[in-house]
Amino acid sequence: MRFLIDPKFMTNKMNFKKYLFFVFFLLISFVYAQQFQSIYFNHHGNAYAAQLSDSKFLICFPYDSLIIKTSMEGEIIWKREFPFSIERFINLRDGNILATGSVKGISGKEGIIAKLNVDGDTLWTVSVATTEEVNILDLRETLDGDYLFLIRENLQGFTKSFFTLFDPDGNFLWNRPASLVDGFCTTHDSAIISIGMDKYSNSLSVSSSDKYGILRWIKNFNSVVSSADYYSAESIIESSDSLIIIAGFYHQGVVIDINSPFIMKVDPFNGNKLSVKHFPSGTFSRIINTADHGYVVLGNDTDKTLQLTKLDDDLKIEWQKKFLPRGVRPLHISQTVDGGFLISASLTDSLSNTYPYIIKTDALGKTSAMNSFTETISNPELVDVYPNPSNSSITLELKDIFADQILVYNDSGQLVESQKVMSSIIEILVDKKSSGNYFFDLRAKNVRVGAGKFFIME
Repeated sequence: MRFLIDPKFMTNKMNFKKYLFFVFFLLISFVYAQQFQSIYFNHHGNAYAAQLSDSKFLICFPYDSLIIKTSMEGEIIWKREFPFSIERFINLRDGNILATGSVKGISGKEGIIAKLNVDGDTLWTVSVATTEEVNILDLRETLDGDYLFLIRENLQGFTKSFFTLFDPDGNFLWNRPASLVDGFCTTHDSAIISIGMDKYSNSLSVSSSDKYGILRWIKNFNSVVSSADYYSAESIIESSDSLIIIAGFYHQGVVIDINSPFIMKVDPFNGNKLSVKHFPSGTFSRIINTADHGYVVLGNDTDKTLQLTKLDDDLKIEWQKKFLPRGVRPLHISQTVDGGFLISASLTDSLSNTYPYIIKTDALGKTSAMNSFTETISNPELVDVYPNPSNSSITLELKDIFADQILVYNDSGQLVESQKVMSSIIEILVDKKSSGNYFFDLRAKNVRVGAGKFFIME
């Protein structure tokens, strides 16, 4: 945020407009971040959340074949159950919703494409059932208003991937083979840019096709870091200045076992690498453009703590925020109309149970509520927390679990207390802690066996 410290930055008219734009979103997002309250659901599996064209939030729970619409404050407007799971969705320019999912069919897992209105009513559905297992990996609306899907099918252990195009009424238009399946984006000139790993050279690869899926070029990059064992291309977008931005990470395990994230800029016309920016250890999973022409990247740090990184248009870090507990897997991120961010993630506990995890932040990555659908992670059958809230001390009573350590974090992700667990009764003194939400992580031999939260009053 150079405009906050460099007076010369303000002399440029374009920079001054960026400044006003930033201040506007910061004020609006602060208001909504304070209004957004915690909401809880007893659901398992992943969740996928985004904001609709009417500014409301839509959250899908594939495990339960359920979608929920909420206000920006978290109040439930309606729930809809479907005969198939909805795994992801996008907003369409006509105000409707395009969703993809799956259902168990006669021959195996069928892919499902559905068009819904903002009230959750189904306008049409299409079944994609070509082999014993079909997965719809990603979807986009094209500039022509058609719907493009990246699909992978499996038949007796053999997989193949392809792009499929449908018109707005759900009519099939064409199929094209796809060799790179880690993600794709469409550009301002209707090109299809794909990323993935070349299985022969173990290198990061990028390809470009025209709007009909006809391959134009493909490039392999095997020298992002010379000492890397392998690369993982995680996310791809077109920037505001029409460059291709790729986020991912590489692994170095010969001397040290570590993942390091990177962002690469690529020329969309010929695939030439323009620049590579390396970042401290961790992973980058999802990158999006922001309204101020910068970027936000969702990933994990080295401790597998969920981390949000804000970058300017030169890929310099403006701020980073972490969200507990550890072990959260990032899934999706989008910017909301108030300038903040809506994060979808999942948390797997020591019993291999997976819980949805949704976070709403303001424009600076701060949140007054971790809107997590993981109430069962602090399962009352395993841990009693009382009194909660409290202004003196908090007692945790462990039932049917063993823990040898407890870690306590504030809502900014900072470790504020660590103590050994000597019995099934744990007392946490709160006299030196400021008011607010706190999160605890119970561990046995460094493996999470429980987690939860409590609130300290003034």
